[in-house]
Amino acid sequence: MNLCLFFNRSAIGIEDPGFYRAKAVCDQLQGQSYGIPIDEEGCTVPTQNIKLLYTTPAHQYPTGTVMSIGRRTELLRWADKNDAYIIEDDYDSEFRYKGSPIPTLSHLDIKERTIYFGTFSKTLLPSLRMSYLVIPSHLQGDFEEFNMYQKPTVSAIDQQVLGQFMSEGFYTSHIAKMRTLYRMKRECLITNIKNQLGEEYKIKGDSAGLHIILELPEGLNEATAIELAKKNGVKIDSISIMHQESKPTNQVMIGYGAPSVEDIQRGVGLLASVLHDYLN
Repeated sequence: MNLCLFFNRSAIGIEDPGFYRAKAVCDQLQGQSYGIPIDEEGCTVPTQNIKLLYTTPAHQYPTGTVMSIGRRTELLRWADKNDAYIIEDDYDSEFRYKGSPIPTLSHLDIKERTIYFGTFSKTLLPSLRMSYLVIPSHLQGDFEEFNMYQKPTVSAIDQQVLGQFMSEGFYTSHIAKMRTLYRMKRECLITNIKNQLGEEYKIKGDSAGLHIILELPEGLNEATAIELAKKNGVKIDSISIMHQESKPTNQVMIGYGAPSVEDIQRGVGLLASVLHDYLN
C-alpha cells in the first residue's frame, strides 16, 4: 500500500490470475488496475498504459508457473521503454524442486526498473509479519523522504535477532532443511493424490512453492469440492477468486506447507472418500 501511495496511485498491472490481496490494496486506494494475462511462460508483456506491474516470476501465484528467462528479458525491456517499474514479489522462491534456478528480474535488471519484494513468512514464521524490499538507487532518497514520519511495524528486537540468525549462517542451514522437508511433503501429496484420487484429478504448478493446483474431473466443481472437504475437516482453497476475467470453476488449491506428512496422507484419504462418494 505504501508503495502505491509513493507512486501517487499510478495505474498498475496485476497478474490475472494473481494474488487477490494485491488487487484489493489497489481497490482500497481507488487506484486503476488492469489484469495482465498469464501464459505458459508467465506474466505476459502489458499492452496497457501503466507505470507499475506486479508479478510473481519465481512461482506465479496461483498457477505455479516459473517465468522463463526470455519473458523476464521482455518485461525488463518493456519497463525500460515505457518508464515503468516492475514489482517483483519473490514470496517463496527458496523452494524449487524442478529445473535449474533462473536469476531474479532484479538480478537481470541493469536499468534499475525492478522493485524487489521478499518475505520471511514462508521460510520462518508468518506471525513475524516481516518482509523487505529492495528499490532502485535513484528512488532511495525520495522513498526515504516519503516515509520520514512512518514508524516501523516490526519489532526492532525481532529484526536484530533475525539479522544475527542470518549473519551466523543459521538461516542458510534452515532453508536447506526446510527445502528437504517440503520436497518430502510435496512428494507425499502428489503420490497420495495419484493413488487415492486417481488420474482424472490433474496436478498443476508443482515445480516450486508450497501449494499445487488440482484440476477436478467432470461432474465436480470448485464450490462443491470445497464444501464437501470442509464438512470432513479438510481445507482446500478457491482458485476462481484469483481471476479477474474468465473464472474457472473446476480447480482448487491445496497447500502443503503447514500439515505433517501424516496429516497430508489422512487429508487426501478423507478427500478421496467424500469426492468419490459424491461422484458415484
